[in-house]
Amino acid sequence: MWKIDTTKDAMLAIMKPYQHGIISLIQEKKTGIKTGDIHATLEHEGYIVSRASVINFCKTLAAHDIVSFEERTGKGGYHRVYSPLMSWESIIEDMHMKVLSKMKAAFPDSGYLQRTVGLLSR
Repeated sequence: MWKIDTTKDAMLAIMKPYQHGIISLIQEKKTGIKTGDIHATLEHEGYIVSRASVINFCKTLAAHDIVSFEERTGKGGYHRVYSPLMSWESIIEDMHMKVLSKMKAAFPDSGYLQRTVGLLSR
């Protein structure tokens, strides 16, 4: 799920700006937020992103237990309302561990990675 772009700084090295915006909006709305509201807010803030990209990223976040969702019915049928499961600190820790684990698997002979992942997983 997480990929590193070494040409970018901070969180944008791991996620696209709109993805950071989506997580931020879900974190802000403790009571839950619909993808339509997320999309409208992102567009208002100047992001150029499709509604499908918002929906797909929210589904991915839910599949990785970063956010939860509740299905509700309303105008237009069923929709999901997303709520945070993890704090930003937990999300960062999760990203860190997943990236290091992938690197450990890609470079199994690296003593440094073996020690680093071993220390962090305690």
